[in-house]
Amino acid sequence: MNNLPTWIHPALIQAHLDKQALPIKNQINETKTWIEKVTWNEEKQEKIRNSPQRAPSISIKSLIDFLRLDIEEFKWKNIVDLWWWFWWVAKILNSAANNITIVDPIFSEDIERYLENNIENQKYFIYARKEFLKNNRNKSHINAEIFEWETVLEEIKWWLDYSPTKYPNVTRNPSYAENIVWVGNESQDFVFCNYVLSKETIDLNDAIKELNRILKSWWKIIYSDYGRDEKLIEEFKKYFSVEISHEWKDWIIIICTK
Repeated sequence: MNNLPTWIHPALIQAHLDKQALPIKNQINETKTWIEKVTWNEEKQEKIRNSPQRAPSISIKSLIDFLRLDIEEFKWKNIVDLWWWFWWVAKILNSAANNITIVDPIFSEDIERYLENNIENQKYFIYARKEFLKNNRNKSHINAEIFEWETVLEEIKWWLDYSPTKYPNVTRNPSYAENIVWVGNESQDFVFCNYVLSKETIDLNDAIKELNRILKSWWKIIYSDYGRDEKLIEEFKKYFSVEISHEWKDWIIIICTK
């Protein structure tokens, strides 16, 4: 195990070994296979790392409330949360869900540094908005915007307190959207997939095939993004029944049922 890639954090390897209730020889072999699967293509790794990122302007709490979903609807459910950056459902749903798997290649990076940067950036955006409001008192909608961004900030900061011991039903998985390892076929009741499939670093067709693979029949993908993407919608329709639940300004919500 000493010749593993340096970007694989020892705690992540140990978590994988602990997750697999197997004899130690099988554990080591399975973990090496898993590591081979999640090893990054260097060109893609660099492209993702350098792509512009910002926290969404809508909080997870608002997404759940807007869809009139009760937390109890997620009780004992398996959930995959496919994102990019620190805006995930774990804070809101961890008390109800059986298991939440957060899929994001950032988990193979220096996550603490990225988390700190993301928090500072969000704080700056809020500060800048508050300063703008001082000179534009007539723009009352900005108060609501600031409140929403502050809610997003609190959802991001949840990760400062995260540990696998404290939240054993929240698993961090450093996979690509196009190759979600460690998640079984038709094993998930809900997939949240937000602000990611429209990115130029994603192979849309392969990613949606993966979502179809892991989702149980009759269950749902909850997808949201900044705007309508016809190519994305057409790809979803190849595998799912598609409903545009909301579309207004820079927020679209698509519900896909398998």
